[in-house]
Amino acid sequence: MTTILQTKDLTKNYKGKNVVNQVNIHVQDSEVYGFIGQNGAGKTTTIRLILNLLQASSGHVELFGEKVTNQNMYKHLRRIGSIIEIPGFYSNLSAQENLEIHRIMMDVKDKSEIKRVLDIVNLNEEKTKKVAHYSLGMKQRLGIARAMLHNPDLLILDEPTNGLDPVGIVEIRDLIIDIAKKHGKTILVSSHILAEVEKMVNKVGILHHGRLLEEIQKEDFQQKSQRYLVYKVSDTQQSVKLLQQHFNLQQININEDTLTIQLTDERLNGSITKLLVENQITVMESRMVTPSLEELFIKLTEDRGNRHEQARIS
Repeated sequence: MTTILQTKDLTKNYKGKNVVNQVNIHVQDSEVYGFIGQNGAGKTTTIRLILNLLQASSGHVELFGEKVTNQNMYKHLRRIGSIIEIPGFYSNLSAQENLEIHRIMMDVKDKSEIKRVLDIVNLNEEKTKKVAHYSLGMKQRLGIARAMLHNPDLLILDEPTNGLDPVGIVEIRDLIIDIAKKHGKTILVSSHILAEVEKMVNKVGILHHGRLLEEIQKEDFQQKSQRYLVYKVSDTQQSVKLLQQHFNLQQININEDTLTIQLTDERLNGSITKLLVENQITVMESRMVTPSLEELFIKLTEDRGNRHEQARIS
């Protein structure tokens, strides 16, 4: 698969501190790449470095198979559409008028491209309304339309769901999935809303305090995530004794009337339920849980924090 975007040891230093620290990301053709991390992790700074809005302290960016330099930068940026933080518009003009200004600036010859992108983001019926009367979600969709007006190969969307209500978040999420599938775009989307990212991406890069902790394909994450069982029972103490005796299960957590069991063999689920019921323990709930991207993020950041603390003490 063709690599559309990669960074090599990309670093940005502010006042003696590396806010982006030797970051290496790899975005492949036609994939949706989730660039995730807490607010302040360095996501926006990394994106600004990729778009040459900031100069790197060290390392470099490669776009479409070529190292970006001052000489070829404009050629590559012509193939990218982006939204950094909240998109800005002329609020006293309509969506169509805003896009017309952008069309001229980007030297897009075909005026019908405006209708094309408004159709994609489902704003054609609102095209003559002044942007001042748009909701935040509509402005975000218009921002995506503007980013796509020159038909770029790569879309970079920085926190596109930030500040939106639940309906707006779903609309943007579905739109990103639709753009990737129906229009064949490669998309890098940064976010701190991990539950939403998980529903739309093929791969994630996890950024924490300026460092990339892990880059992982979604299917690999799902395969390596250890599933666990959750049981709500009438007697937790007796249940734990039985499970330890019969199945040698040691990793069992108790929270009020609920047991959480780290699963080594998925076939145990039915056997556990049978054992508990046969010993007059009422099973009020039984479910198997696959860890979420959010749980992976928390685990990785906690592990990194613990290693850092141990290194500091030693």
